[in-house]
Amino acid sequence: MSKFQNNVVLFSALLLSVVGARPALAGTITLTSGTWDRICKVETMEGLNAPTNGTLGSSSNVSSGATVGRYTDKVCYRRDNSPPDCSSGLTNWRCYINLNSGSSSEDVR
Repeated sequence: MSKFQNNVVLFSALLLSVVGARPALAGTITLTSGTWDRICKVETMEGLNAPTNGTLGSSSNVSSGATVGRYTDKVCYRRDNSPPDCSSGLTNWRCYINLNSGSSSEDVR
């Protein structure tokens, strides 16, 4: 095997090991509001590194039964400490991960 062919094989093996290291997450998570009559503000962070890094979203005046959003793989959220009070500060992040290929529905608690 030539040096070039050997390098191609090594590069391919390295690439497969890096790509294969990603967790096999493939589900969909629907984040809904079912516990509270009204939540002033809900912040969401989507992505495998959430809540440290990801796509930030925000929803305001979320009513009971409303869908905050649909996300793939992993979503983290935080809401007002006192849901109807916009000045109550935000809770700590809470995260959901869907390890299945199907869908799950999670409640903003």
